[in-house]
Amino acid sequence: MRTELYPIQPFFVASAAKYYKKIVLDAQYVHFYAFTADAAGAEFSAVVPAGCADMLFTFGRGLADGRLLGFVTQSASLDLPRGAHCFGVRFRPGCLPARLDACLPEIVNARVPLGDMRGGGGLAERVAEAGGFLERVELLRDFIGERWRCSGLLRQLIAVVEGCGGAIRVSELEDRTMYSARYINRVFSDNLGLSPKAFAEHARFQRLIGMMNGAGLAGRPGSSGGLGSSGDFGCPGDSGRPSSSGGPGNPSDFGRTGDSGTPCSPRRPSLAELAAAAGYYDQSHMANEFKQFAAMTPREYLGVVDVEHYSQKLICV
Repeated sequence: MRTELYPIQPFFVASAAKYYKKIVLDAQYVHFYAFTADAAGAEFSAVVPAGCADMLFTFGRGLADGRLLGFVTQSASLDLPRGAHCFGVRFRPGCLPARLDACLPEIVNARVPLGDMRGGGGLAERVAEAGGFLERVELLRDFIGERWRCSGLLRQLIAVVEGCGGAIRVSELEDRTMYSARYINRVFSDNLGLSPKAFAEHARFQRLIGMMNGAGLAGRPGSSGGLGSSGDFGCPGDSGRPSSSGGPGNPSDFGRTGDSGTPCSPRRPSLAELAAAAGYYDQSHMANEFKQFAAMTPREYLGVVDVEHYSQKLICV
């Protein structure tokens, strides 16, 4: 089974009535996005581990602010004021624009004002003055340019980890890549600022929340009908869907046709089933890691994020 992970920040979506996104074909980008922080509460402006950096701009009350967000190693609040208009871009794990003159290990758990970075002075104001979402996308792409800080070997290793949905040990990375554990650790540490074990845990967590966000979609038009996908559901190209060959980590779809040929009633998978599908040892292992990364239990997350309506907020532009 091969899974392409799609890093998300689910509380950005949960905080908004609508979450607009623009997917570009360049391999270094996840997507551009825009939303208004309509919901109050610290949990709605939190960021969770995703293994990648964002550039985030906030506008409101005549003010414009732009920051480079390094990826976090546990849930952290952004303190977005209610009513703030937000625009940003998320980069692929291991990638950062060279123009920013920064490297990923330096910005882990950091929020760096773009005005303090090379060429970033006045950028937030220019983005705020742009006419709309797509104009802002083009302005930011022009600013970012074509040069990237991105280790080819790191990206290859990340692809292996993501291909396993994060459910992989360093010893298995050794076997698959023929590099030593010591060398793999050094590549991750020097170029990403995380150990391969920590990145795999973040990738597994991202796959889990992608499945949880889509778990309420079984049987709906356009849904995969069950588990196995990760990412923001509801937009074409948002998530890499693994093959339907079955086997460990790729459970049968919920709400599909039963053995007798009669349709089964769609149902949400249990937390134990989600834990098994995402590659955790058991539900307790999943719950402990989930609370570390999201500052709430999986059951609390399902209520806060409102997975039943999550995909309805997503608008691909």
